[in-house]
Amino acid sequence: MLILAIDTTTRYGSVALVSEGNLLAEVNYVSPSSHSRQVFQAMDELLKVAGKKLSELDGLAIAAGPGSFTG
Repeated sequence: MLILAIDTTTRYGSVALVSEGNLLAEVNYVSPSSHSRQVFQAMDELLKVAGKKLSELDGLAIAAGPGSFTG
């Protein structure tokens, strides 16, 4: 099972790919104001690094917190 994990709860955002409990790839970034642009760029980079396609995802894990993008 291939899972895309996204965390935008602070100004430090991250996206990761996990398969069967193993971390395949991770991209971290700093967002000075809003995650809306950086998170999608980070997802594109993550999929490219891992050699995966969006259509291969089986699920999402989202950190819902007090951030400007997830709030």
